[in-house]
Amino acid sequence: MGRNLKVVLGTSVGVDRQGRFLVHYPSRWTSTVDRNPIRFYPFELAYTSTLLKARSPCNVKLIDAGARALGLEEYADLLIAERPDVLVIESATRCFVDDATVAARVREAVGCHTVFVGQHATACPDQVRETADSLIAGEYEFTLLHLVQALNSGRGAEGLPGVYPTPWSGQLPDVGRLPWPEDDDISRLDYAGPLPGHRYRQIQMYGSRGCPMQCNFCVAVHVYYQKPNWRGRDPDDIVAEMRYLVDRYGGRFDGVFFDEEAHFLNKGFVLDLCRKIIEGELDFLKISAMGTYFSLDDEMLRAMRSAGYCHLKIGIETASAEVAAAVGLGRKHDPAKLRRVLASARELGMETYGNFQVGALGSTFERDMETAELVRELLESDLLCEMQVSICTPQPGTPFYAECKKRGYLVPGDWDRYDGSLEAVVSYPHYARERVEESFRIVRDIGHHLRGLRDLRQHGLFAAGRRALERVGLRGICEHLVAYYLNPRERRTRLRPTNR
Repeated sequence: MGRNLKVVLGTSVGVDRQGRFLVHYPSRWTSTVDRNPIRFYPFELAYTSTLLKARSPCNVKLIDAGARALGLEEYADLLIAERPDVLVIESATRCFVDDATVAARVREAVGCHTVFVGQHATACPDQVRETADSLIAGEYEFTLLHLVQALNSGRGAEGLPGVYPTPWSGQLPDVGRLPWPEDDDISRLDYAGPLPGHRYRQIQMYGSRGCPMQCNFCVAVHVYYQKPNWRGRDPDDIVAEMRYLVDRYGGRFDGVFFDEEAHFLNKGFVLDLCRKIIEGELDFLKISAMGTYFSLDDEMLRAMRSAGYCHLKIGIETASAEVAAAVGLGRKHDPAKLRRVLASARELGMETYGNFQVGALGSTFERDMETAELVRELLESDLLCEMQVSICTPQPGTPFYAECKKRGYLVPGDWDRYDGSLEAVVSYPHYARERVEESFRIVRDIGHHLRGLRDLRQHGLFAAGRRALERVGLRGICEHLVAYYLNPRERRTRLRPTNR
């Protein structure tokens, strides 16, 4: 191909064929929303972009179809106009069919070398290989660098570790060797939100990568990392990146959001980072972080609050000990500690956001109603300020998917059904898919109702109505009002689900 290839890095499509906006969550479980597109920064592509620009002679460009809300046709036309020599697409299972169509059209039009990375390339290499010239499993930054360097020098991809079919070495990348992520082709400020459940405009950052847990539904651990791990960056470098963002964007954002699997897993890391944020006089920033509650204690929470942390997003998943054991949470499932952590955060003035799911392995309708009751309790007592619920969906490459396939639990259908916010793709002998979907609606509606009452109580009718419109739209509000106020029996049923 010659030297100085043009390399275009692209996300999955941004809009599906039904017109729904695709949300590419950093946990790599792509979902959809009907309104108000949600922009998560495509962090691994963004790290890859700066790495390629720094260490290859190629002309590199990153395009985010999600941020631009591009459907299949528009995305293919845009990529064809770029005339890449190498096209890289990070594809999730949910939108693989459309991504494959885009790549095929671009390759046919300009004759480029197509590379697939990400979830579906890792989990289903034989299927993806029918579409792509090359594919890379797992975390791909450095492997893609080596592939691009080889193609640019006229060599092929054969024999490069991690490029299919040559096995991955098993060595996880050192996140400390990565340059800071892309901020030119796509501006990090454009993703500052505020995201759903956030009060502030926060630039997304990544102080660590990985998680030592092995929850059987987790795409990150089982597909991208392929083993339990946790890798923290040097706190000095994290603080330097925060300073860079402040210097570059001034008062146009409020703070940062550490959107990771387990930001506050390591106590020493958290305390050191908090101390250096304060020493760097950056504690005026409003900081949010994602993580697990079992690693938190009062000393960590006090340090985080002093450093500017104001919002914690916590993976709670389930109220049921049986479900927790079945999915791999084991002894980390501790409802008493959860309540203590949430109460301590509230006393310190930190808001909290809980992530829940229904329909996981080990679930029954009754066990998922335990989760519904926990959601109700935590919201009514103001231990949680916001929540999200999804249908636990067996993504290819996870033990959850393998077990469901082995036992015949998977509902036949296309990949675009593997969403988590639309329908269940698992039907258990004891817990049919329709019943799982009913559980999802119950937990979701409890959340909408109680958060709406909280907004009304704290912010008044206008603000509560505006936030309800953002969440569910006018039709959703009308349906909710009918269910809760014109049908008292339905209202009692959904607010007190443990009596079902």
